[in-house]
Parts: sequence; structure tokens; C-alpha cells
Amino acid sequence: MVKYRNENNDKLKKIKLIMIFGYALIVIAAAIFMAYFTIRKNDTVLKSKVSDLTYALNVQMKRESL
Repeated sequence: MVKYRNENNDKLKKIKLIMIFGYALIVIAAAIFMAYFTIRKNDTVLKSKVSDLTYALNVQMKRESL
């Protein structure tokens, strides 16, 4: 009877550890995905804004030289 309880406790401890590591892995993967997506989107927006501002500056410089 005691041996049976110890085996069950050991199995439960293993399952708990597997679940903790599984959830931790899911959280880490989600954080990495969100960081990658955010950085990629930010890079795209930043390039677009720089391009627009450069174009506007060129237009202003052409107007002043006339």
C-alpha cells in the first residue's frame, strides 16, 4: 500500500514537472513570436516613415531652390 502511494506520488511529481516545463516553453515561444512580430512591424513602419520624410524634404528643397 505504501509502495503504491509512493509510485503515484512519483508519477504525479513527474507529470507536474512536465506540465510546468511545457507551459514555460509555450510562454517563451509566445514571447519570442510576439517580439519578432513587433520588431518586424516596427521596422516596416520606420522605413516607411523615413521614406516619406525624405521625399517631403526633397520636395521642400526643390521649392526653395526655385
